Amino acid sequence: LDLQCANLGYFVHNQFRGQGYAPEAIGAALDIAFRDLKLNRVEAGVLLKNRVSARVAKSLGMTKEGVRRNYFFSEGKWHDALIYSIC
Repeated sequence: LDLQCANLGYFVHNQFRGQGYAPEAIGAALDIAFRDLKLNRVEAGVLLKNRVSARVAKSLGMTKEGVRRNYFFSEGKWHDALIYSIC
């Protein structure tokens, strides 16, 4: 058994949102993951209410797989996340 996958997390500060930094940075990370590290799969968890992050994941060819319960802990509570992946 050989696990060759990674979890990808990303955040862009409010003053820089909407300027294309997230897709550019995530695209570069995916290039490194697949080309240099020879990974088979990369996953990203997106908060259910975060439509912008979901749009970024989709724009990079990631596929929505489903909901992972209690995935993120923030502001004192657990949050569910949509899981996107690319292979």
